[in-house]
Amino acid sequence: MPKKKAVPKVVEVKDEETGVESYVPDPPIKRVDDIFSTLYAIDVRPYVFQKGGYDYISWATAVKLLLQNYPLSDWTVTKHKIDIHTDGNTVSVYAPYYVDQRVKGYMVEVQVTIVADDGQITRNETLPVINFRNQVIDQPDQMAVNKTIKRCLVKCLANMGLGLRLYEGDNADYSEVEEKDEEAGENIVTAAKEIFNAKAVDAVNDSDCDYIKGFMTKKFPKSSKNRETFFKSVVSTVLNQYQASSVTSPDELTPVECTQIKQHLMKG
Repeated sequence: MPKKKAVPKVVEVKDEETGVESYVPDPPIKRVDDIFSTLYAIDVRPYVFQKGGYDYISWATAVKLLLQNYPLSDWTVTKHKIDIHTDGNTVSVYAPYYVDQRVKGYMVEVQVTIVADDGQITRNETLPVINFRNQVIDQPDQMAVNKTIKRCLVKCLANMGLGLRLYEGDNADYSEVEEKDEEAGENIVTAAKEIFNAKAVDAVNDSDCDYIKGFMTKKFPKSSKNRETFFKSVVSTVLNQYQASSVTSPDELTPVECTQIKQHLMKG
């Protein structure tokens, strides 16, 4: 027998002022099976910002988009028992991170539960505590831990579909790539100083810095504010957003960073 077509439920609504009765359909049922496709379909491009050449959305935006679609959803930070030894005594506390002495660095874990009309799903995600260069922090402070928790929350939501497009094609090991790039830059300078003299190499680095200043002055000859804004924008694109917020002049960059920015400006 052919399946019957589903008939949408309707509810009676009466206008208190006019007394007119009308019928409107119930809102569509949000099913667990549709959670991924619903979240994956959300266009997060208007909310994207860049850091270190990678695209991100803020944790606040991710939470807003989640709750707009699934308002009963919730998330928790996994806490781990840690023994603290002081003055010959051992005190046990529960911290929002854990550390394995066999592995470098600290780790946080977030659990997200998305509630639909016919059930719910729960997933976990972990993330190491890293700095603005995506490198592991050996001894993080509370702020570093808190920031990592928020990034871990966003990544957990991506596993459920929200903003997953930002991670597609991502091989995940940013820190290894950046460390190798940084080491390569340092090795070039070291080798040059061995072949030539240090003074000559420093002169090249100074010229890179002067090139950036000259480029900005030519672009904005009358406005120092515009030069600073432009400089921060370039630093954010070439290096990372965190560093862009803390510098105002090429003089505050390392020689390798000046060279990278000069090369970017010369590409046009």
